[in-house]
Amino acid sequence: MKRTVVLILMLLSITCLCAAREIVVTSTADSGTGTLRWALQTARSGDVITFDRGTFPSNDPATIYLRSELPPIDRGDQGGRLTIDASDAGVILDGVSVPGGWSNGLQIYADDCVVMGLQILNFTGSGITAAGVSRTRIGGDRRIGGGSTGQGNLLANNGIGINLGGGSTGNVIEGNIIGTDVGLTEPLGNTVFGISIEDGVVGTTIGPDNVFAYNRVEVDIQGNGAVRNTITRNVFLRSCSEVISLGRGGNGELAAPFVLLIDPSEGQVSGTACAGCSVEVYTFSDDRFSVFEGTEVADSAGRFSFQKGEPLLGETAIALATDTDGNSSSLSRQFGTSARLQEMVSSIPRQLVALPSAELADNRVSAFTCALLHPEYEPEVFPEYGVLDPQYILDLGVKRVRLSINNLDPPKIDWDASEFVVEPRHDAFITELVKNGVSITFNLTFWDKDFASQGGTVSYPRFKSEKEIQRYLEYVEFIVSHFKGKIEYYELWNEPTNRDSIMWIEVDDYIDLARRAIPIIRREDPTARIVVSDTYPVFPDHRAYLFALLGSELMPLVDVVAWHPMYGTSPAYDFHADYYYGYPALVRDIKQTAAAQGFDGEYEGDELNWLTPDQSSPYQPWPNEYTESQCAKYFARGILMHLGLVDSVSMILLNNKPMVYWTIQNLCTAMAGNVSINMPAEIDIESEGPVAYCAFRYPNGDRMLAV
Repeated sequence: MKRTVVLILMLLSITCLCAAREIVVTSTADSGTGTLRWALQTARSGDVITFDRGTFPSNDPATIYLRSELPPIDRGDQGGRLTIDASDAGVILDGVSVPGGWSNGLQIYADDCVVMGLQILNFTGSGITAAGVSRTRIGGDRRIGGGSTGQGNLLANNGIGINLGGGSTGNVIEGNIIGTDVGLTEPLGNTVFGISIEDGVVGTTIGPDNVFAYNRVEVDIQGNGAVRNTITRNVFLRSCSEVISLGRGGNGELAAPFVLLIDPSEGQVSGTACAGCSVEVYTFSDDRFSVFEGTEVADSAGRFSFQKGEPLLGETAIALATDTDGNSSSLSRQFGTSARLQEMVSSIPRQLVALPSAELADNRVSAFTCALLHPEYEPEVFPEYGVLDPQYILDLGVKRVRLSINNLDPPKIDWDASEFVVEPRHDAFITELVKNGVSITFNLTFWDKDFASQGGTVSYPRFKSEKEIQRYLEYVEFIVSHFKGKIEYYELWNEPTNRDSIMWIEVDDYIDLARRAIPIIRREDPTARIVVSDTYPVFPDHRAYLFALLGSELMPLVDVVAWHPMYGTSPAYDFHADYYYGYPALVRDIKQTAAAQGFDGEYEGDELNWLTPDQSSPYQPWPNEYTESQCAKYFARGILMHLGLVDSVSMILLNNKPMVYWTIQNLCTAMAGNVSINMPAEIDIESEGPVAYCAFRYPNGDRMLAV
C-alpha cells in the first residue's frame, strides 16, 4: 500500500513539473523579477510568456530598454516549445542601449517556438535570429489580438529584421511588419535585410501578409543549401530598392516571371515563367503597397495568362513564381499601363537574364568610384553602408572600373590617412575585381597629405614648385610599383580644370607634370596604359584646356584620352541643348586633333551622370534634375552613344535607384562582346528633334542598330 501511494505521489510530482505554465511579464525594467529577462531565464519547455496589459497597454505600448542581449531560447532547461505572446498587449523591445557591433533582440536555438505581437527596434544585429530550429513560427494573424500588430511582430531599424540560420527547417514567418511603423508610413527600414535566409535553411514559408517596406533588401536567400523556401501572398512597397535577392544558388536562383501584358480593365496579366510554376500576380494603384490579385500556373512552355474575371485593383503589375519544389523566385520588374509589350511574335518573348562581370565578354562599360578610403561616402557603389564589397559592381556586369583610394572630392578628403599606405582591404577589393575579369583604371590624384601633416600648405594652382612635383612623382612610383600586374590603366589626375580648389593645375604645368610622370609609369610597369585629361568640355574654358592637351607633345606618349562629357546634360535644359546635339561633332574634332599630333590610342567618355532631386549633395548642388525614369533613359542613351562614338564609357551610379541600376545591368549584358561599326541606314521615324543612330557587331556576326 505504501509503495502505491509513493508511486502515485511521484507521478503527480512529475506531472506538475512538466505542465505548461503562463509566465506573466509585469515590468518594463531590463532585469529583475517580473521582467522579460527573468521570464526567459525562468521558462521551461511548453511555457507561455505573456505581458500584463496594465503595464503594457495595447493602445499605448510600453518600451523595454535593454542594456544587454536577452538570454537565448535554447535546448537547455527550456527545451523548446516556448511561446512569447504579446498579441493582446503593447510591447516594444528597444536595443538602442545594447552594446556591441552586432547585438540581437531575440535569439532562438530550439524547436517549436512561437513569437507573436512584439515590436523590436534599434538592434545593431537581428531583431529576431534563429538557427538550427524547426517548426518555429514568427508572427501570425494581425487581425487576432488586442495589440496594434495582433499576432504579427514589427521589426524596424535593426541590422536585419529576421534572420534564419543554417540547419533550420520547416519554419513560418507570417503577418509581420518589416521596415516601417504600425501605420505603414514611416521609413524605418532594417539596414541590411528585412528577412535573411542563410545557406542550409530549408522549407521556410514567408507569408502570408508580411509587409515589406524600406529595407535595403526585403528578402535575401543565399547559398546552394537554402532551398524550398516559399514566399507567398505578402505586401510590398512600390518603391522598395531590391525586393527578393537570390544569390549563390539560393532557391536555385529561380528566375523571376516576365510580365508581357497587363490589361487592368479586363483583369488580365500574362507573361512567361518557369514551366509548371505557380505565378502570383500583384498590382499597384495609387496606394504605395501591392495588392494580391490571384494565382495562375504556367504551362509546359512557361506561358501564363491570369484572368481575374473583373478589373484589376491596380494598373501596374508584378509577379512572383514558385516551382513545384517550393522554391520562390525574385519578383518581376514592374510593368504598367494597358499595353502589350510585343505584337505579332511567333516565339515566346523571354526576359533578358543579366549576367555578372565574370560571365561577360568585354562590353566597354565602366563604373566609377573614388571612395575606397571611405566607402560610406558612396552608397551608390557600396550600398551596405561602409563595407568595401565589390559584389554590387560585379552584379552590375561592368567589365571595367575606374577608381581611386583617395577621395577625389576635396570636401571628403581624409587628411589623416597617408597616401603612401595601401590597406589590405584595398588590395583585396582590387584583387577581387581583377579575378572576376574586370579591368582597372587607377586615378593618380594626389593631395600631398604627408606634407600637409608636417605643417606645409598645399597651395593652388598646383605643382608650381619642384619639391611638390617630386612628391607627386614619388607617389606615382609608389602606387604603380605596388599594383604592378593588377592595374591596367593609370590616369594622370581628375578634373585639373577645377579652379579655386586644390584640384586645379594650369595647363602648361599639367603637361610638364604628365611628361615627367609617364617615364616612371613605363619603368615600373611597361604593360600599363596611361590616361590623360578628364575635363568637362561643356564649359568653354574646360574645352580650351582639353584641346590644348590634344595639341601638345603628350599625345604620342599616352594611350587614352578621356573627358567628362555629360553630367546632367540633356536637351531639356537650354544651356545644354546645343552641346548635346552637337556632341558627335565635338568627338570628331577631339579625335582629329589628337590624331594630328600622333595619337593612335583609345578615347573614353568618363563619369556619365544624371541626378534625381534627392541625389544632389550640399557641397555640389546640380541644377539639372530628373525623375528616375528620365535618369534611366539618359544613362541608356549616353552609354550607347559613347559605345558608338568612342572606345569605352564610365558612369557614376545612383543610390537606391533600381530602374537606373537595372537599365545599366541589362545594357552590360546586351553589349557584351560588341564592337562599333559603320553601317549605312535610313531611319524613318517621327521625331521633333534630330535623330542619330549607332551600329554594333557581335562575335557571332549579329548586328544591332541603336536609334
